[in-house]
Amino acid sequence: MEYYEKLRNAFEKSGYTQKELADKAGITSSSLCRYLDGSREPKATVLLKLCKCLNIDIYDLFANDPETLGSKQEHWNDDK
Repeated sequence: MEYYEKLRNAFEKSGYTQKELADKAGITSSSLCRYLDGSREPKATVLLKLCKCLNIDIYDLFANDPETLGSKQEHWNDDK
């Protein structure tokens, strides 16, 4: 599951409307919509705000993501 799908699931469970969450995070509703459908990636600061508003841990968004874990693994093994 991609991070934005996990973010969208948390949003759907939150009870917020898109406008409420966007206002609380200090972004526009249209930006939030794009972040939730994966068509745009939020800056790290925005993602942190969204996680705080939704009461989720940012690390949980990326946990068990093979692409993210794979790139970290390659970096960790780059001790040549």
